Amino acid sequence: MPNVVQKIIDNKKVSIVGAEGDSDIVVYCNSVNDDWGKIIGCCKQLGSKPFHFVLISDIDWDKDLSPWPAGKIISGNDNFEGKAQEYLQWIEDKVVPIAPQGHKIMAGYSMAGLFALYVPYVSDKFEAIASASGSVWFPQFFDFITSHQPAKVPRAVYLSIGDLESKSKNAYLQQTVEITRNIYEHYEASKIPTIFELHKGNHFKDYEMRLAKAITWTVEQESKII
Repeated sequence: MPNVVQKIIDNKKVSIVGAEGDSDIVVYCNSVNDDWGKIIGCCKQLGSKPFHFVLISDIDWDKDLSPWPAGKIISGNDNFEGKAQEYLQWIEDKVVPIAPQGHKIMAGYSMAGLFALYVPYVSDKFEAIASASGSVWFPQFFDFITSHQPAKVPRAVYLSIGDLESKSKNAYLQQTVEITRNIYEHYEASKIPTIFELHKGNHFKDYEMRLAKAITWTVEQESKII
């Protein structure tokens, strides 16, 4: 069993899971649940190299992970206040100092996958990005990526999406697969090592395994460099 330290910081739950083996790679991930065991279990099934895992949950999902304010896009409960940069600063100030030190990867699924893609444009602290089924439909996000230079060019970017995620009546969600593929092509043209995987199913299928595939690939790429 890995060594696990759990803390509550500003009402957010932080689970710090030590690597089961030598590693100086630290994967940060935001999640709707404290489901580190399932995610790491899937990574083990995939034969992942060891990594330290920092999972943050009990966050204000829409508010903390949205890069800028937006309206009610998906449902009447949307709360896109655009506090991602402030939330990232909180991670760097409050979480990074108590976590294992090493080469940092930002990973996430859904809105957390969008947040992961946003991170290199406003921070120079993370080496690689793992975005599984990222909410890249978010208004103006693709334009933001293509019109801004990263604060730190990522050494690797993983992108995935479900092949049914664009099967929606919502005009924003209908663009998800196309935008994810366009982001992949943009990074490829920018000479950033990138992979794009199109999985079977909708947004809610195989969450832990899809995220584990993103993490496993990105940890592998980072381990080749360091």
